[in-house]
Amino acid sequence: MKVLLPIDGSIYSDRAVEYICEHSSLRAKTDTVYLLNVQKKLPSEFASKIPNSEEILDEAAKKILKPAKKALEAAGYKVKMKVAYGKATNRIVEYAQEIPATLIVMGSHGHTPVKGILLGSKTSSVLASTSIPLLVVRHKFDQKPG
Repeated sequence: MKVLLPIDGSIYSDRAVEYICEHSSLRAKTDTVYLLNVQKKLPSEFASKIPNSEEILDEAAKKILKPAKKALEAAGYKVKMKVAYGKATNRIVEYAQEIPATLIVMGSHGHTPVKGILLGSKTSSVLASTSIPLLVVRHKFDQKPG
């Protein structure tokens, strides 16, 4: 199985990394975990004024990807990393098809379905844009629902 794990450095994507590391049944079936970080492209008028702007974005992405890679490798996974530029949903779906992924794992903030629709969600967008199975890992909350 090829697992795509898009991460953005949030506590939600950190939780998805933890989930994959903690589940040995997933590890037994997984050939490779493909980590993906999508950076927004700077508008050309700004990019031309900032020297080495793409290198700066690459470094930011690597700071997000490296700890996840280290944790996954320590858990016994083979890991590949990729940085992409553009709209996150598009790049996630394209990379999932390119691999080809058999599973996409994404972290979620855990809003109710109505809030998710109103606020918009990368996870919801990816789900609507691909036929590849999507595992949504909800963030652990310290508070009990009220």
